[in-house]
Order: sequence, then C-alpha cells, then structure tokens
Amino acid sequence: MGRLGETLAIERGRLFVGRNAEFAAIRAWIHDRMAPTGVLFVSGIGGVGKTSFLLKTLDLAAQAGLGTIWIDGRTCRESPAGFIEAVSADQTSFRAMFRTKSILCVDNYDTIHMIDSWLREAFLPQMPDVGLLVLLVSRQNLTESWLTDLAWRSRVRHMTLQPFSRQEASEYWTRNSAVAPCDIERLMAETQGLPLALAVTAEKRRLSGTETWPLALRISADLLREVTSPDLRETLDLLCILPQAAPEWFARWLRVPLGADRLLQLSRLSFVRPTEEGLALHDVARYYLKEDFMRREPDRMSRLRAQIARDLVGDIKAATDSYGRSKLVAVLLSVTRDAFRIGAISVLPQHADQQQMETFRQNDLPYLQRILQEQSELAVSIERDLAVLRALAEQFPACIRVFRSREGVPLAFCAGFYLDRDTTRFHETFFPGVLERAYPDEIEAMRRRTAEQADTFYQLLAGTAVHNPDYSFLELIGIVISYWLIVHSAGMRAVMINTFDGLNEVLLQLGYRMRPLSGLPEDHPFSRATVRELDWRTVDIGDVILGMPGMDATAPSTVDAPAIPDKMIRSALPFALDPDRLERTELARLLGIGGGELHEKLQKLLEGAPVYPLDDRMQQMLRQMCEQASLSAEQAAERLHVSRATYFRMRGEVIRVVGNWLKPEGP
Repeated sequence: MGRLGETLAIERGRLFVGRNAEFAAIRAWIHDRMAPTGVLFVSGIGGVGKTSFLLKTLDLAAQAGLGTIWIDGRTCRESPAGFIEAVSADQTSFRAMFRTKSILCVDNYDTIHMIDSWLREAFLPQMPDVGLLVLLVSRQNLTESWLTDLAWRSRVRHMTLQPFSRQEASEYWTRNSAVAPCDIERLMAETQGLPLALAVTAEKRRLSGTETWPLALRISADLLREVTSPDLRETLDLLCILPQAAPEWFARWLRVPLGADRLLQLSRLSFVRPTEEGLALHDVARYYLKEDFMRREPDRMSRLRAQIARDLVGDIKAATDSYGRSKLVAVLLSVTRDAFRIGAISVLPQHADQQQMETFRQNDLPYLQRILQEQSELAVSIERDLAVLRALAEQFPACIRVFRSREGVPLAFCAGFYLDRDTTRFHETFFPGVLERAYPDEIEAMRRRTAEQADTFYQLLAGTAVHNPDYSFLELIGIVISYWLIVHSAGMRAVMINTFDGLNEVLLQLGYRMRPLSGLPEDHPFSRATVRELDWRTVDIGDVILGMPGMDATAPSTVDAPAIPDKMIRSALPFALDPDRLERTELARLLGIGGGELHEKLQKLLEGAPVYPLDDRMQQMLRQMCEQASLSAEQAAERLHVSRATYFRMRGEVIRVVGNWLKPEGP
C-alpha cells in the first residue's frame, strides 16, 4: 500500500469503535500458526459498517504480514469462470495463497450468489487445508447449505453486524466529533445507531464548528452535500454515475483536476469508501445523491453519463485481457442502465442497489408456485413449470433469485443457470430435444462443459405478482430484467426459449435477436417456440449501447425532464372529459391542438384495456386524477390502497406516460 493507504489505515484504526468479539475471533485466527481454512460470513443492513469491518480486517492482515486478495462482487461476473478470472487477476497473490497464510475478501458477495454452491463444493476444496480465511461480506444472510453441510459446519462462522449500542455510539461520537453528545437519546433515535449516519452527523458538527445540531440526523442528499467542500461536489456527481472510480478516471472526467490533497480529503469522507481499484460512494449515499443529481441537473447528468459511456467503449475496445474487459463492461452497464427504456418508462430500475434480487429460501417456494399459477395462461404447461421449479429448489437452489416486499413476501423471481454438463442434463430431462434443435452444432460441447467453461446463461423461469400495492407490473419486470441483463450478460450469451411473446418489444430494445425454433414435431409443446439470444461474447457491446436512445452526449435528458411539464399535464387532466374546457388549457396551446383532439387522445388512455405501457393500476390512477381531482394525496393514496410514498412515485410514472403519449412525434 502507498502512503495514502497507510495514512487511511492509521485513521481507520483510531476511529474504529466496537466489534470487539468479532475481531477477537479474527485476531485469534491470525495468531494461530496452524489455523484451519475457514469461512467468515459477515452480513448486515446498509450503513451498519460492513465495509469498515472488511477494511479493518485487511489492515490487521497487513500488520501481520499476511497475503490478501480483495474482490468486489459488483465487478465480477457471476459465474465460476468470472470468479476465477477475478481471484487470479493478480497471479502473484493468487499463487501465494497456496504457500503462505492469506485472507480472501469478497465484498458485495450477494451480487455473485449464484456461484455459492460451486464455491463451497468445487473451488474451496482445492485450497490449502490450513492458512486461508475467506471473508464473505453481504447484505443477505448466510444460506442454509453452508450450515447443513456436515463437512463445512465446523469451518463456517456467521456474524451479523448490529447497529451501535448507546455506549458505542457515545464513544464513536466523542472520537469523531471531539464533542460529547448533548442529547444521546436523540442521537440514537434519529441515527438508529447506524455508523454511517453517526459519521455524517459528526462531520456536519465538525464542519459547523458550533454546538448546534443539524435539523435532522438522518442521511439525506442535502446533509451529504453540506459536509462536502464545494470543490469536491463535482466529484460526488461523478461517483453518482460510476460504481467506482480509479484516480486516473477523476483526472479524465472532472473539469478541475483532483490533486493529491483533495484526493486525500475526498477519501476521508465517511460515505466515500476505498475499493479494490479506487474510490466509491457508499451504496446508501449513492442512492440519495444520484436521485438528487437527477432532479437538480438532469441535462448535465445525461451529458456526463454519455461522455463516460463513450470513453468506456474506447477502453473496452483497447483492452488486451478478458478480465479487464469484463470489468469495464460491468462498469459500462452500470453507467448506462437508464438508457434501457420503452417510451417514457425505464426498463431497468434506477436504484437497483435498493431493489435487489435476493437468495432463494425454501419457505419462498409456496409463494413462487402461486406466482406461476397466477400467470398459468402464459405457460406451455403449468404442471411442468411447477415441477421444474420444485426440482430447481432441490437441486440448484442458488440459481433462483427472489425480489421481496418490505415485509419479506416474494413479489417476483427468476431462475436460470449456466449451461454445463449438469444443467444441460437437467434441462433435457424436462425439455427433451429443445437444446438439441436450438444448438445442433454446440449440443455435444454443452454436454461436456464444466462449470468453469460455461459461456451461456439460460433464463428458465420468471414470474411477477399480479397485484401489488407498492410496485407496478413494469417495475417488477424491470427488476427481473435488470438482474439477468446486468449480472449475466457481460462477455456471455444470454438465452431464453419459450412461446411467450409478451416481452418481445422489451427484449428487442435490449439487443436480443430472435429466431423460430425449428425441427420439432408439430405436436411438440415447443414446436412454435422462439429462441431469443443476447450474445455479447463476440459482438461489440459498446457499440450496441451507444446506439441506444438517450446515449447522445448532445441530446437533452429524457430521464427526468419530459418535453411537457408535469404541472401542465396535471392541471389539464381534471378537464379530460370536457373538450371545451380542455381547449382553454395551457396543454392544448403547447401542443397546438384543439380541445376535441386532445380529448380523443386522453380517452384512448382512459377507456377500455390499458394502452401499453400503462397497466391496470396505472390506468386506475389516471382515471382518479381525471375524475376525482379534488382528492388530497392522502385520500387518493387510501382509495388506491397504496402508501403515500408509493402514490407519489406512481403518479410521476403515470404523468411521464401521458406526456410521452401526447408528444407530437408519439402515437
């Protein structure tokens, strides 16, 4: 580590509070000359201090002269080949794992959970029997498979980090703010004892130099920007777009170069964390700051994102090694996720860090079966789909991902696997002849491939809840597509074979190519199926993304700056049934049309089946906005059976759909 790293390590040690029992176990392992190889799984909610824990562990390892390897799951392909690529990128450190005592740290492990069983059953058994500690850091808890595996049970320890106690919070506050808290009860109530919230509040206190408390101690974009010096705020905007940034990237995309002193100042912010190759915003901070950036300066954000994307595409084309290229592709996909759109609706969720697919649990199975049954008319055979789901839950549970409500109820899921000798055999058991007809020249190779050699991800099943008060159908579909597109497509081929055509428009926009599945008998259930492929093994992914709408660096943003002002649409909707009054609205004057024509356009959205991309619930809200305009937000939310926050989010989405529909170049 360089001078900056050593300085930061000293500061982290001075400011670190608590976690005594956890680090006692790590120190005991470090000092045990014959410490057995084992896994330490650390989990906890956002802002609880998981990254600080990981960095402290790395500092302890460095002080003891141990070898270390640090992998960030977000820039690692979720496949055995991707993991091996990442862990062996530094060949010197990788070889040292077999000769000297080492710690392998995997941050954001929940983003590569599909390799969980492979890591346990194939990769780690090849490691030395003693002298390796594998630290897995995740928001989600350890899967049952580790604890029920008799061979692993004694080598695995699970630690769930909890918020600080009152005593720990008081000690942390004193160390960080140099002022004793004047109201420890308020400090605990408003920060909930979360280290990140405490750290930002302490920074605000130091910055003000007074005894005055901030108006609120909870994390917010305003508070995060207040504790950042003005000359670093442009850097925060850059980190909102990039998942992480190396020092040379700051020099490349900032208007004012970032000198060593300002880089040190940036790295000392509590919500900026080091990564394996640079710096990144804490996920919680990135969520608030990105939302704020989109609202403040949507056009500048769009231009900056497009410029970064164009430069990354150049880097990808110039990359000489596959691992470096894969990491750049992962960054590019993260940067450009909001370019994947249908009309005014973003296909991918803007805040994927807050809307993650989670690992499957056995008690999820009844909910997932119910989701499949609710959409049984879309299946070739609901009986077979249910049988496939049960078999996956038993044989390949790691391949199932679930999106849950705040109460933990599954709302959407997807299931798929990389095609190797085991999964190909599984697929042919339930869908005989399908892979053979789809890939006649490759089927024999697929039947022989190991997990590490697989290069095709097969999307097998997916489903979303039909009715949910907090998420629309499009939002749930977007969360599912985001998972399989972002996670599995970098340098891979993604494949889907079925008879359902409802997502064709979405998939075509995402770059999928489609061809009929031929050669099966007429009475075969898949005789009229379609093969859908997104092959980014050889195709230049950069050119595909740059060709998407919204990626022109000179174009105005369409993310949060619709052509027709929201207020103008909302003020006209109460007169949707009255052409004469519509005639006199600002909306009609802006569009340059009469009240009768505007009335007809709106009626197409209000009457009959919902016009895509409206769904039933969005149409219900639109009708309410037209027919019951006098309702307060609380009353409207109550009648729609949604929370107030969900109501405002849905209303914004409906307004964007209406605005896109009414634009002269629209329908």
